[in-house]
Amino acid sequence: MLKNNPIRLVMIFVLLAVLIIEAMLISYFYKEPFKSEPNKQKVASPVSSTTENKTESPKITMPKVIYNLSGVIQKIEQNSVVLEANISYIDETNQVAQKKET
Repeated sequence: MLKNNPIRLVMIFVLLAVLIIEAMLISYFYKEPFKSEPNKQKVASPVSSTTENKTESPKITMPKVIYNLSGVIQKIEQNSVVLEANISYIDETNQVAQKKET
């Protein structure tokens, strides 16, 4: 048992050293991303140039109708189902309203 003890210690030391070196390499490359070669020039495309010049975000609007497929089944036919459902929508005053549809 004592003969294997130094070998185990050396193996543990080597494994720890490898793990520490890998962690250092990962942290180094994580902080500084790979840089492209300075000789290569970027090709400007119309899409990339318009997105780079834009600094404002697009305006987000609420949808006018929120579809909900829940309701009361009125009748079931061979190829269709007739529901009576309350559909929520946003009216002119930006308030949520509901209407009944069949």
